[in-house]
Amino acid sequence: MLSKLEIYPLTVGLDLHAAYEEGMIYKKDVLAVDETVILNQVRQAASGALNLAVFIAYPTKMSIRPLLASAHMKALNLAVNAEIATPESIKIMLAKANAQMLALAARVPGAIDEDLKKALEGSAKPPEDKSGEGKKEEKKEEKKEEKVSESEAAAGLSALFG
Repeated sequence: MLSKLEIYPLTVGLDLHAAYEEGMIYKKDVLAVDETVILNQVRQAASGALNLAVFIAYPTKMSIRPLLASAHMKALNLAVNAEIATPESIKIMLAKANAQMLALAARVPGAIDEDLKKALEGSAKPPEDKSGEGKKEEKKEEKKEEKVSESEAAAGLSALFG
């Protein structure tokens, strides 16, 4: 309505050159307030307060989510390390056992069948060597693999799972 009457708001402010309080004179450079600096200081203080609340486990409206997430991760870590099977920890324990089995199978000559070869190739592919040296090493490894019997290899793998 004011704009139709051609009445526009004015911005009025003070341009302080100095201020006097209890015998102290504050000049213009001390009185100037940079809003972005103050806003950044408030943000840093809020962030520091949240970090402190999470660190000392003080539940507030803002810190409860990080506290619950931290507690969940610690409980899951405990369940995996103590080998307590839960719907969440069983997935991690099976992945860990699979990785250990593949690492062991890679070290035991003769224990690798076609399925394990595919699993090992899928988990870590070594860089291809274009010279003939890689092929010579593969032939030597194949000869060494034949020396271990299947029963010894199976016993090594079964020891991994109990």
